Amino acid sequence: PMDLPVFGSSKKAHRIRRLRSLSGKPAALEEIWLDGSRAETVAIEELSDSLYLYYRKALGFWILRAEDRVG
Repeated sequence: PMDLPVFGSSKKAHRIRRLRSLSGKPAALEEIWLDGSRAETVAIEELSDSLYLYYRKALGFWILRAEDRVG
């Protein structure tokens, strides 16, 4: 999307969308963009409850800062 900040070194990106729940009820739709240079593909079965753990173990990087927007 055009409103995303410029990031990464690739013109490709992966979009990860997850429905987050609280007490079994939908609470938020999470949308994450990952620079395409980090991975050719992102397999759904490799994603756990912790995306930060996936980033560290599968992609070899740590998250230092995150920005959330509610809209």
